[in-house]
Amino acid sequence: MNKLKIIVSLIAIGLVGSMIAYAYLSYTKVVKNDNKLVAEIHVLQTNKKDLPDPGVRHFDNAIAQLRAGDESGGRNALYELLRQYATSKYAPEAKRIIGEMNLDSMFLSDDVLLKKEYIVQPGDSLGLIARKNQTTIESIMRVNGMLSTGLQPGDHLSVLPLDFEIVVDASAKTLTLLRNKLFFKEYQAIDVKLPSSVKAPSEITINDKAAWMRGKRVLSTDSEFMTADKWLMGSKPGFTICAQSQAKSAEDSIQVVVAKSSKTLAPVKLPTPKRDATDKSPMENKEDDHIAINSVPQTGVFLPREDIEELFTLIRTQTPVKVLR
Repeated sequence: MNKLKIIVSLIAIGLVGSMIAYAYLSYTKVVKNDNKLVAEIHVLQTNKKDLPDPGVRHFDNAIAQLRAGDESGGRNALYELLRQYATSKYAPEAKRIIGEMNLDSMFLSDDVLLKKEYIVQPGDSLGLIARKNQTTIESIMRVNGMLSTGLQPGDHLSVLPLDFEIVVDASAKTLTLLRNKLFFKEYQAIDVKLPSSVKAPSEITINDKAAWMRGKRVLSTDSEFMTADKWLMGSKPGFTICAQSQAKSAEDSIQVVVAKSSKTLAPVKLPTPKRDATDKSPMENKEDDHIAINSVPQTGVFLPREDIEELFTLIRTQTPVKVLR
């Protein structure tokens, strides 16, 4: 009986030892593989800067076609780079070139598919024509080389319908224009400060455009319009697209009192007007000529002034805006 117990004990000890040995070998094999994988990843990360950029071929091909005068082929090659290799170091330059080409083709092209002809009717104004044709006053003036807003019945105008979408990436501090869901141009923001009313991701619209000079709203027919500060205002409070120079601290806020018919108006906060499609454009509304503001935007998307001027030409009210975190 004692011998049987000894034999059973030895068998049990052997089984336990075998299991321990197997577990140890398995563990060391896994750890060894993990350490090898970590080492390989470290080598890849260390030498990442030495790896070839897969987007270089598309970029070089695009530049070669552009230099040869093939604008369409060059632009398509740049779009292909963005589609396949969005993280390529050549992507920012590709976006810049595409944006400049898109703007040039939009305003300089005689393509009848992009533009429509409009004959000025009695009672027409640039604001009314812009709303009829889903465009902007500034776009009409630029396309037709106009130096003033004066119109005569029977005048022939070229109008360019504008159907953009705006995508604001708060983290990357970029504002991107899409046209027909396709990349059109990207702007690098100086700063993006989202108001509490906008929780990214969020979708809003541009519901007002305004030009301000010395705290007073000016019309497109005013002599100061060209040098005025331009704002694109969203449908949610506090979301404004404007120039960085306009984003001052509360201590530097503009304090303005505007006279009207020998009466004094107290400074008021910038309004967010509500109107339907039959209302006049705020740029055409004479009452807006006497609205004063007592502060500049503290939140919104802040861009270089030249970019705001450009966007003011391209963006009309009701343009959709998607805000990403």
